Amino acid sequence: LFLFGVADPTTQKAVERTSGNAVPMLRCAGSIPTIHEWFGYLQADPQIDEEFTWVIESFANQELPHPWTSVIGVGSIICYVNDETSESTWKHPFYDYFAQLLDHCRHVTKEEHIKLRINRMLWSYEAECNSNILTQEPLISPRYVREIAEVLKVDVITEPYMVRTMKVFLKAFSLQYRLEAELDTQEVKYCLEIIDNERN
Repeated sequence: LFLFGVADPTTQKAVERTSGNAVPMLRCAGSIPTIHEWFGYLQADPQIDEEFTWVIESFANQELPHPWTSVIGVGSIICYVNDETSESTWKHPFYDYFAQLLDHCRHVTKEEHIKLRINRMLWSYEAECNSNILTQEPLISPRYVREIAEVLKVDVITEPYMVRTMKVFLKAFSLQYRLEAELDTQEVKYCLEIIDNERN
């Protein structure tokens, strides 16, 4: 160890300083990070946090804001660079947001978690409409029926009779979202009861 300088007291102090780093580093073995590497970056476990995979996927798909770019640095670690200030960091510009979102999801009820996901889906739909209305699908479409079914744990392939119900939920939630800007947890509970009743 002395030969390579690892046992040197100065090196050990530097290692101690970086090991206490509050922000983990996004490792990347290939050309882009895998979903498991994103799980590790958010300090999540793929088995324990399986229900929150959507948070990690959203983080992985999040575009970097201008003027940030990313590069794979030394040791296959993603480094984020601000092109205007030349500042570089291992911390993704949206790291705190997604870390808090994951933590929030871990501590809320099932209904609150579903409400959060549907709110995000409607917010994303609205943002897509604002960016390019000409290519935007209508809300009542196969894409959004699949999305809300996934959130509500309905398999429309094995339960095709639930498609109509998913469309009704999309209409109801979009109306409530438009009028109140947030969904009501009680409405989510009603939806889960309706799903249970339709399955029986």
